[in-house]
Amino acid sequence: MRVLVLDIGGTFTKYACMDEAMRFLERGKIPTPQDSRESLIEALGQIYDGLLPLDGIALAMPGIIDPEQGCCRMGGALLMGGQNMGNLIPVLIKRIVNI
Repeated sequence: MRVLVLDIGGTFTKYACMDEAMRFLERGKIPTPQDSRESLIEALGQIYDGLLPLDGIALAMPGIIDPEQGCCRMGGALLMGGQNMGNLIPVLIKRIVNI
């Protein structure tokens, strides 16, 4: 099993590909795009595409994650508050996402 782990921060987005034993297979970081939601999604897509094949994604980001609504509220420095990440990420990866 290969899982993409994303930690979206105000300055950097850190990422790792981990196996079922929680061993790092690959990891890195990129500057977090601040100009638009679309730039953020494009950056996540490049990370995702570079680590295929994957079996799942774990996502951490600033703010309050509302699992019932599938969105992040008060996204901190990211200004992503109220954006439904559950609807954005499947567009990126063409899969169903559960938050």
